Amino acid sequence: MASTSASPAHVLVVDDEPDLRTLYELTLLREGYRVDAAGTLEEAWQLLGQAKFDAVITDMRLPDGLGLELLQRMGAQQRSERCVVMTAYGSAENAVEALKAGAFDYLTKPVDLKQFRSVVASAILETANGDRPRPAGGTARAAASGNERGTRAAWRRCWCAASPAPARNWPRAPSTPAAIAPTGPSSR
Repeated sequence: MASTSASPAHVLVVDDEPDLRTLYELTLLREGYRVDAAGTLEEAWQLLGQAKFDAVITDMRLPDGLGLELLQRMGAQQRSERCVVMTAYGSAENAVEALKAGAFDYLTKPVDLKQFRSVVASAILETANGDRPRPAGGTARAAASGNERGTRAAWRRCWCAASPAPARNWPRAPSTPAAIAPTGPSSR
């Protein structure tokens, strides 16, 4: 169980794809969390009105709106839950928009479940460490909380997605001068 309190952390999963929603639910249940799920913004608001959560995971595009609307309304209500935004339509612009709106992190689908578990655990930990309203904006939140793990990782993924040739994909330089010597017919 990832929560530091006596009761397990409570997570809300918002995704309109039933198979993915079930996958995220089962993944989090196996980690020992209590999980509620919604398929629309309206269902998510009903659940948020009934309970406090330690983290909220939302898809970017939902049948009745955008996950960012959920994030913005949560911010307007000064809710303390950290929100992770996921999307199959990942772009640097979407990531920046989500982080500026106050998202704790941003993941692109298909989501690596190891990374998913790690990000959710970090979001829960940040909520538990302060239980204070989350300021909008990634850098402001990270500076105020002293915990930049989620924000820094999200910005790094955003930067790599925007870069035409991320450093991790650059070819390695040859280790010996002979490896870079010209080949072919000599001009002498």
